[in-house]
Amino acid sequence: MGISGLTTFMKNNPQLAKEFPLQSTKVVIDGNSLYHFIFYYNQVDSLHGGDYDHYALKIREFFSLLHTCNIQPYVVLDGGNEPDGMKFETIQNRMKHRLKLVNQLAKNEKDICKVMPILAFDTFRAVLQEIRIPLAVCDFEADKEIGLLANKLNCPVLSNDSDFYILPLTAGFIHFDCVDFTLQETKMENKSSEYFLPARLYHVDNFASFFPSLGTKVLPLLATLLGNDYVKTSIFKPFYSSIWKLNGKKQFRFLEFDHKILIVILWLQSVKTYDEAIFTIKSKAQNSNDRKTISNAFRIITERFTFNKTENESSLYSLLFGKQPDIVRKTIRGFNKSVIPEWYVREHRKGILPPRSMDIVTLHRTFLTPQVESSSSQASSYKCSEKLRAFMYGILLSEDIAVLELKEGLITDKECAVEEYDQKDDFNMSRFVHPLQTLTQHCTLPKLSEIKDLSTPDKENILRMILNTDSLRKYRMTKDLELVIGIILFWVKEAEPKVTLHHLQSVLVCMIMLKVKWVLLQGGDTGSEKNLIETAVLNMTDKSLEETIICRLV
Repeated sequence: MGISGLTTFMKNNPQLAKEFPLQSTKVVIDGNSLYHFIFYYNQVDSLHGGDYDHYALKIREFFSLLHTCNIQPYVVLDGGNEPDGMKFETIQNRMKHRLKLVNQLAKNEKDICKVMPILAFDTFRAVLQEIRIPLAVCDFEADKEIGLLANKLNCPVLSNDSDFYILPLTAGFIHFDCVDFTLQETKMENKSSEYFLPARLYHVDNFASFFPSLGTKVLPLLATLLGNDYVKTSIFKPFYSSIWKLNGKKQFRFLEFDHKILIVILWLQSVKTYDEAIFTIKSKAQNSNDRKTISNAFRIITERFTFNKTENESSLYSLLFGKQPDIVRKTIRGFNKSVIPEWYVREHRKGILPPRSMDIVTLHRTFLTPQVESSSSQASSYKCSEKLRAFMYGILLSEDIAVLELKEGLITDKECAVEEYDQKDDFNMSRFVHPLQTLTQHCTLPKLSEIKDLSTPDKENILRMILNTDSLRKYRMTKDLELVIGIILFWVKEAEPKVTLHHLQSVLVCMIMLKVKWVLLQGGDTGSEKNLIETAVLNMTDKSLEETIICRLV
């Protein structure tokens, strides 16, 4: 994520940013950066599958801090990956890196690495919806939409992604590392108090002023030459060699290992025009194919990091502010060019649906995020849920597969199945999981376009058939408890290696303890009409025992 070496360069040159009291303002927050930042900044436990209670608490505290400073946040999340597939190798490498970390954790090397648990994002999204933080999800990459929305609101962007050092943000960019999250108080004349967070605000014009000949046109050039998620810098090796011994007046501070960024900046300061820069870089290419690749790289980066005249407003503005009817103006198509239903796109943009589902429809591909597993296990932990995913794919791909009926010739696996990358293959190889669309001999799954018209009981019955737990309805329990038990029964049936008695006892103990905590601390029900846990726990005559249990649970 971001531009190689740029964050370090900016940290070493604080003169490019100014002191800024973060208070009484709107702010557009890069949600993907934020949920990582909160986790690592607060050193949330990454062992034992994830301390989601602690993580949720820290998310609430973060937004409470903003509220105290009269800061109105708008959180924007990435959607699916771009259909052009340009970031495939980047994502694959990230998954391999995460796999290396989880393997270290599995060997109890907890002091040298931390890994976000796999449900951290879902926890983040759920807490934001619970505390009513304005949230929007982009169709694909969020950086440009974040910039457009911030410019529309005339407010800064908050992120740790160095791409925002390049985007033309009218109200500037604040890196998370440039904020002191210690609340500061200011006494007013009327003896009231106002609060703020000390920060440093960066603006592209401050940096561009060091390049008088190029101005802001230097920004996409710098992003391309330093390398990012879209461009491999190996294509520029002949160019780097030609300027490697370049000398000049250093107006910035560089570390010893920053030689590449040093020579690139020195060279850009010597260039007279943008066209001259492009011509010189291309002239160093070894052949016509490389020149074409370089031209394409600059085109892509210019599109990603500049706003043209038609892009003067974020598509998320109406969603967040309700100024216009919620209309899907831009058609999104599946891998086989089917049109994704409007209801699905709307729910995706509201953050109701998991963003990675967009990849399944548009790319027919998904990465199964690595989690800590025993290195001796012969099967992936995701194997036991493969059948569930196949049914999910049956709904998500229903429209996209239907268009193949009109196709002549052979149909490939890629066209009619989902390509899964899993940690057991070190993310080097993939396998295709074909969608399941038949529930019973006389019942098939609804198509994606039909889901919105189904009644709640119909949806519940479909889930029961998928889990094969229709018999649970004869027990009078709440639907959430029925779902949990249904999932446990499905897991017992599908798990490989097989579930042992110890596994089952562990799950049941966790369920009971969570219910006890829910009843004692939240006053919630137990999921059973007989309220067995309430009877067993709340009616105890020994009050001190009850207090002891509460202390242990907390």
